[in-house]
Amino acid sequence: MDSNKHKASEGQHPPGDTFRQQWLNPGRKRFWAIVGVLFYTLMGFFVVPAVVKNSIIKAGYSLGWQMSDTAPGHLVGTLNIRSHQAIVDITYTPENYSINYKDSTNLKHKGNMIHSNYNAWIKNLSNAINRELSYLDIK
Repeated sequence: MDSNKHKASEGQHPPGDTFRQQWLNPGRKRFWAIVGVLFYTLMGFFVVPAVVKNSIIKAGYSLGWQMSDTAPGHLVGTLNIRSHQAIVDITYTPENYSINYKDSTNLKHKGNMIHSNYNAWIKNLSNAINRELSYLDIK
């Protein structure tokens, strides 16, 4: 009698097997292609900008910049050295970034002229950002 029960249950699949057979079937190529495209798109939309932002912040902190996250794709960096202060806007996307003058204190800013140290500080910041992004191969 027990052997008959065993034979009858041999043809049946466990409850989760039907799901696996239907949805994880490699023959559902169109479904998995759509899932792959959606996953890739969401990674580019949410994850990559966050990774780029964190790389820029890490680069700034490594040089003594204070970084403030003001909006998606926009950071404000502040560098205080002795009595000097430089404030920059940093805008970024997954493909590129830019550093633009915002304000300063004791850097003799007039029109297009500014203290020569400012340009060195910005160049150092840009090099540090490029270095951080190169670790990710996103640049």
